Amino acid sequence: MMPVDRDQARIAVDHVCHCGKSFLRKEHLRRHEATHQAPSFVCSDCSRSFTRK
Repeated sequence: MMPVDRDQARIAVDHVCHCGKSFLRKEHLRRHEATHQAPSFVCSDCSRSFTRK
């Protein structure tokens, strides 16, 4: 059995955003992608807006 190069193995599972950042987990990519969108949650107490609730 041939040894697996860690960099090659990582590239196979990377999830890359259009801005160039890459993530090993798809859920981390989705969380990051929210930073490129308009805020979707507005606090009813302070009126600040956030991309994550």
